[in-house]
Order: sequence, then structure tokens, then C-alpha cells
Amino acid sequence: MDRSRFPAKIDWGISLLIAGLAILCCGQGIVCFFLPPPTYISGVLLLLTGALLQSIWMWTYYTIDKQYVHVQCGPIWWTIPLADIYGIEKTSSIWLMMGGPHLRLALSQQGLMIRYHRHPGQKWFGLFDPAVLISPVDRDRFLEAIKSARPDLVLTEKGNLRLEE
Repeated sequence: MDRSRFPAKIDWGISLLIAGLAILCCGQGIVCFFLPPPTYISGVLLLLTGALLQSIWMWTYYTIDKQYVHVQCGPIWWTIPLADIYGIEKTSSIWLMMGGPHLRLALSQQGLMIRYHRHPGQKWFGLFDPAVLISPVDRDRFLEAIKSARPDLVLTEKGNLRLEE
């Protein structure tokens, strides 16, 4: 299996929020250079914040290769070993994007929760198995790619993948 790339689904509300904040930060950053006295540090920090938000909005995607699922969310990246995945669930809740014991790298409320084991006995905060929320445009094609890489994961009646018992 070669490397498959899946673009992220981005809800219009999230797009509006991120793009609006990026424009606001960049605009305020530029204004900081022309205020008497010029505040260069504030201007640079605001421009960098705007660039960070813009990069998250433009460069969020997911790739699957022979051994890993790679998640890229702007300058933030995460790698999940395929062998460690024990379940992938379809989700559709805005609340999952706001809280919980998982890494949120999704820009849509229609996402996939990837649950996996790290090393035996190693959990986040000593309590939770690691989980990552992502939002590929075509969730079914993403699940098919995972299923072809991990035949021991079975498709449930709800369209989720879980480890065969």
C-alpha cells in the first residue's frame, strides 16, 4: 500500500472563525507597527498568531502509509502506529471538539475518533487510552484504507472499526 492522502473536512463555521481570527490578528499586528510608539514585539506576535491560524486552516490533512497514520494540522503533527489502533468510531458532535481526554485535530463536527494503545500500561494522565479526533472529507474511504492496512479490524453495523475479539 502506498501513501494515501485524505484532506480534512472543514465546517463553514470553523472556517469563518479561523479565517476571521487570522485576519483580525494580522490586521492588528500591522497596526502595531504604526502606533506611536511602535510596539514591534506585539506586532510580530500578532502576525505569527495570524499565520499559525491560517496554516491550520489551509494545511490540515491525514495520510496513511504501511505503518502509520500521519495527522498534519498546520505546524502540528501527530503519528499513530497502525498496529496500535484498536478502534475507530464515527462521531458527529460539536462537543467532542471542545473537551475530553483526546487530541482534537479536526475542523468539522463530522469526524472519526481513533483510539489506540501506546505501550502496555501507558495512558494519558495515567487514566485514558490515547485518542485522536480527525475529520477526513470521505470518512468511509478513510476507514476502507485503514481496513486494508489492518485486516484484523472488523466493520461494525454502525460503520465503525474495532479490533476483532
